Amino acid sequence: VPPIGARRRRTRLLRGLGTWIAGLAFAALILLGMPAVATGLRDRLEVGMRHWQAPPGEPPQAIVILGGDILRGVGQRPRLMPGPLSWERLAEGAALARRTGWPVLITGGPLRRYETPIATVMARAMTIDFGVPVRWQETRSGDTWQNAALSAPILRQAGITSVYVVTSAWHMRRARLAFRKTGIAFSAA
Repeated sequence: VPPIGARRRRTRLLRGLGTWIAGLAFAALILLGMPAVATGLRDRLEVGMRHWQAPPGEPPQAIVILGGDILRGVGQRPRLMPGPLSWERLAEGAALARRTGWPVLITGGPLRRYETPIATVMARAMTIDFGVPVRWQETRSGDTWQNAALSAPILRQAGITSVYVVTSAWHMRRARLAFRKTGIAFSAA
C-alpha cells in the first residue's frame, strides 16, 4: 500500500489531468462550432470533386438522387415531407434532369419500421413540387452502401452503365466509394 502522501499526489495529478482534458475538449467543441472552422473542414471534403466524371466513353445515362432526411408533420395523419437536406438534393437533381432529359432514380429506404421509405417521399415531392417524373425508386436501402448496391441492378436492367449521382458535397466521397464497388460509372453532380 503506497503511503498517504503518494496517494494524495497521484489523486491530485489525475484530477489535474482530468481537468486539463475536459478543458481541451471544451475548447475543441467551441472551435468546431465556429462557422469558419466548420466550413473549412467541410470544404476540405469537396476538394477535387470536379474531376470525378465518368470516362469519355461512358457518358452518364441517368441521374441517381441519394435519399437524405425527412420531416414528420403533425396532425391526425402524420405527414412525411423531405427535410432540408433532401430538398437540396431534389432541387439539384430536378435542374439536372430538366437540362439533360435523363431518367431519374431516387434511392432510400424507411428510417423507421413500417414507415414510408425516403425514396417514396422524395419521389412524390419531385413529381408534384418540381414537375420532374421519377422513373425508378429503390426503397429498401438503409445507408449509402446499400443505396449503391440496390440501385445498381435496377440500372443494369434498364441498360444503364453510367450515372450522375446527386448528393451533398460533403457526402460525395462516400457515395463515390460505394458506387465504385457496383461497376456503375460514377459522375459527381
